[in-house]
Amino acid sequence: MELFARSETRRRIRASAGMTYLNEVVVRSTDSMLHRWDNRILRPVRVHLAAGATPNFQPEYLDAVRNAFERWQDAGVPVRFKLDADSESAEVHVEWRLQFEMQRTGQTDLTWDTDGHLQVATVTLATFDPSGQPLAVDDLRVVALHEIGHLIGLDHSSDSTDIMYAKTKVRDLSARDVASAVLLYELPPGSLR
Repeated sequence: MELFARSETRRRIRASAGMTYLNEVVVRSTDSMLHRWDNRILRPVRVHLAAGATPNFQPEYLDAVRNAFERWQDAGVPVRFKLDADSESAEVHVEWRLQFEMQRTGQTDLTWDTDGHLQVATVTLATFDPSGQPLAVDDLRVVALHEIGHLIGLDHSSDSTDIMYAKTKVRDLSARDVASAVLLYELPPGSLR
């Protein structure tokens, strides 16, 4: 039965090609697991979002991050977030840093169980871009949109019109971003092999 379920999951992912990027992610990835939060409509993911002490931290960054979380929720992705969790009870911590050594402005680190259910995560956002320029509030919102995509379980897309493109070029979610996330939450987490 489990083999049939995995086969059906692979079929649904292949059938979504073009409308979502889950198929290309599965083909490119060295990891054959789908990772996602489990049943998070009635029991929202608890997020600790606090002001940073990092140089160039702006209080408006907090609103930009809140806006990014709300954007994913408003798009119909079946995950809810509680953004006022204290640090001890939080499953997700949003942290701030000055700058990354590599060409990035954000990073999301995820931990999942053996079945692919996400357990805890850290989203780290920089206040300066890789060239040393301060990050504008709306640019930080775009970075947060991308990193929250990882937080809900999405990998990178190969299409530059998606927010999940590795070097984000757009300012908002695409229809493929939303369709990919919605499909991810219609499928069981876990191995596709």
